[in-house]
Amino acid sequence: MDENKDLTAQDELSVSEEAVAEEQAATEEVAEESVSAELTKEDNSFEETGTNELNAPQETTGESENEESGSETDEQTEQNNIADVQDEAQDDQDENQDGQDEQNEQNDSEEGFYNVKLSDEELDEEDRIELHKTKVSAVIVASFALLAVIAIVIVLIVVIKYGKDKDSSTDMSSTRETSQISAVPAGTDSDATADADTATVNDADASEEAPSEPIDYTDYGVTVTLGDYKNLKFEVLEPTVTDEEVDVEVDSFLEALTEIRDITDRAAQEGDTVTIDFDGIVDGEHHDSTTGTDFEVTIGSHRTITGFEDGIVGLKVGDTKVLNLTFPDPYTNPDFAGKPVDFTITVKSIRAPYTPELTDEVVAENTDYETVEAFLENTRAELLADKKENAVESAFEAAVDDLVNKSTFSSEVEKEIADRIEYYRRYYDNYFMQYFGVDALTYSSMTQEQYDEMLRNISEPEVKYPYIYKEIAKAEGYSPSEEERAARFHELFYDMYGFESEEEIYKTFTKKMCDLTVEYELLSRYGYNYLRKSLGLSTLED
Repeated sequence: MDENKDLTAQDELSVSEEAVAEEQAATEEVAEESVSAELTKEDNSFEETGTNELNAPQETTGESENEESGSETDEQTEQNNIADVQDEAQDDQDENQDGQDEQNEQNDSEEGFYNVKLSDEELDEEDRIELHKTKVSAVIVASFALLAVIAIVIVLIVVIKYGKDKDSSTDMSSTRETSQISAVPAGTDSDATADADTATVNDADASEEAPSEPIDYTDYGVTVTLGDYKNLKFEVLEPTVTDEEVDVEVDSFLEALTEIRDITDRAAQEGDTVTIDFDGIVDGEHHDSTTGTDFEVTIGSHRTITGFEDGIVGLKVGDTKVLNLTFPDPYTNPDFAGKPVDFTITVKSIRAPYTPELTDEVVAENTDYETVEAFLENTRAELLADKKENAVESAFEAAVDDLVNKSTFSSEVEKEIADRIEYYRRYYDNYFMQYFGVDALTYSSMTQEQYDEMLRNISEPEVKYPYIYKEIAKAEGYSPSEEERAARFHELFYDMYGFESEEEIYKTFTKKMCDLTVEYELLSRYGYNYLRKSLGLSTLED
């Protein structure tokens, strides 16, 4: 099971800077692995949003925070955030313009061949949309795969802003361990923490001034009657690995070895990237904007006027051909709209991607194995090991879910779950509004009911699991000693967050908040370890 889902519920304070760094690294990896998640399953239906919508400065991102905070300090912070977001958007636009200017210079004209080769500017925009979608989809995949590492940063933001940088060699296993088990006392002020988090969602360089009042604890008053935790149903399903799953791994392995090669023994075909010189004649005259050298065309990309790419198919290096074409109407350059054009093109090079076949030689050069047979055997074994580990964690998650269902929570827990859902809703909406110009629901293409259900499936375990762990610790007679409390306090606030004094800590959080955070973290940790040990599983101490 995803340990983050089990153990991070309610503990925004325990997510460290290293966890954020780990999240960013995980995001980059997921972007290359096509990991499936609920939002990304719906991603293919989102294809019509324009570039302007995605890149425009989003002033609405900070509006809800201004309305809720009401203080002059918050208003100033939001104004700074909006200004910074606008600056970032302007920087993106400037970079796009610089890239366009370079393309124009390459084709020796202010208009350049860009106007000639594009039959529709929206094609270029769609490509950029897909590029942005890929990046942010990866973020969302990672965020739902590693729930606590990504989304539970409510109070972390304040800590990072006012804490000190710590040594980069901090033990990451300790960081992950803490983020998995910690639990901020139920009832942390959701408005204050959500506002603090939104500031960083909007702009990582937001104001570093501490809040006027330290964040305090608000009690939801949830009580729990614990079910039978000593006779849990724990069944691990025996996994299998199919040939198709092995083939997917092999294809991924070979795809990583793909390289671009020059083609000299055949003519250009679909998918090839061809370098050409071209000279277009319109109304009997040559034009700078219809002439270029060393221009690259990928056949099948449909980024040129109709017939241009098709006319290159079948040509070999050194071949020259005249293409009798017509500019579309309307066209980006109105002087050429609807007019015939004769392009004389000369093929200078042809390149195409080459993916090797799975052979003993390829395996020996790129793995620790000598033969295809050994490589396939190891691939299957690794897949099976991963599935077994996942099966064990899934069984543990099912056992905890069963215990949650057998336990009784007072009605106040629904208020806490609702607040957590609202936090996630605001967090993702702010993120997507900043980078896409649409809210998370619009981007996901889910129905409102599906989206609400997804948010509840994330939030409910995060709220309820720590209550269960805490009650188990109490039932087993565990009470943290003063030495344990002091040690954990130092680990959290000094070692992990980088504070240098209690005075600095209590400017950000009340003493009550800090003390309860340490207590909940220790109780939850004990209860979690007790359950796993009783089922014969590894614990956080192993």
